[in-house]
Amino acid sequence: MRGTLPLGRVLGIPILVNLSWFASLFLIVSLLALRVFPEVFPSRDGATYWLLGVAGGLIFFLSVIAHELGHCMVARHYAIPVRSITLFIFGGVSQISHEAPRARAEFLMAIAGPAVSLVLGALLLALRQFVLVVDTPVALLVEWLGWTNLVLAVFNLLPGFPMDGGRLLRSTIWGISGNFRLATRLAAMLGRGMAFALIGAGLLSLLQVPGWPLRQDPAGGLWLIFVGLFLNRAAGQTQKQSRLLNFLRGYRADQIMDADMPMVSADVSLRSFVYDVTPGRDEVAFLVVRDGRVVGLLPRGRMDRAMAMGGIDVPAASLMIPAEGIAPARPEDDGAILLERMEAEGLPGLPVVSSGSVTGLVTRGALYRLLGGSPGLRPLRL
Repeated sequence: MRGTLPLGRVLGIPILVNLSWFASLFLIVSLLALRVFPEVFPSRDGATYWLLGVAGGLIFFLSVIAHELGHCMVARHYAIPVRSITLFIFGGVSQISHEAPRARAEFLMAIAGPAVSLVLGALLLALRQFVLVVDTPVALLVEWLGWTNLVLAVFNLLPGFPMDGGRLLRSTIWGISGNFRLATRLAAMLGRGMAFALIGAGLLSLLQVPGWPLRQDPAGGLWLIFVGLFLNRAAGQTQKQSRLLNFLRGYRADQIMDADMPMVSADVSLRSFVYDVTPGRDEVAFLVVRDGRVVGLLPRGRMDRAMAMGGIDVPAASLMIPAEGIAPARPEDDGAILLERMEAEGLPGLPVVSSGSVTGLVTRGALYRLLGGSPGLRPLRL
């Protein structure tokens, strides 16, 4: 997502805040301060309402982070790297490097978030029922947070891919059929159906159609429309990503790789490398060699950042990714596997090794060119 700010780390996972999150926070705080608390405690002053509203909004998003951490902990259990958790206008999203290795893993990853929300909701409601028995603003806030967490869990269990319920559906289809691509296509189709249903429900509320149970809440109807539009777009992107990855599966690494590998000596300075070794070339990665042996991979992005910071005389070896930290590709690896690996490991390219020797280099640029070279055709980040 564009326009994100770092908030900190929880259990080593970066927490990011998208700028759209502030709109969501404002809506929740306003709802609590202008509607919920004044209706229940009309004699309080406005400052109290806003203070409780801010507290409720912030605590709610802490519970959203807890929901996402549930997904992340299961992902880590299956050795799937977690890049970050991002709060945005519709809640939160975990950026996990790649798909689950099997249906059971995806099922457990998907169910973990709603399970956390259900437990939080039950604990908060129990606190309200048995401890905070007197009707006070704090007690009401706890009760609201409890019910909101239960609603969050139930809503996420709706079978709208890529929501948690949609992923549960995909994992079930995947487990029964053994076909991940088929499961993804069906889950995405059903996800778009769910999106259109939410948009329709929102329109009925917005138009206040007689007989419709939500007709008294046009603001909620507008929110349903926004959520439906978001889900429709996300499901459509999933379908597109699936098609592109299927296309890349038809190509092997030895068909995609560049056998005329761009190389640079480990001890050569960046100045001579940029201006003397490869003038006018636009490789996204270079193999770093020492004594005829490949010792690392130098991403062009690292070179650009070093130059911007005045590090024009540093040696290539000081900027490279060491070879021992990169598992090389095999000649028979397909394009989808290569792209998923590059995305998961944050690499611009992968050396292809055959019989103990580096025979070529596959880059993201080569995969994108294979897809047609248009940015609109590039696969989504996994």
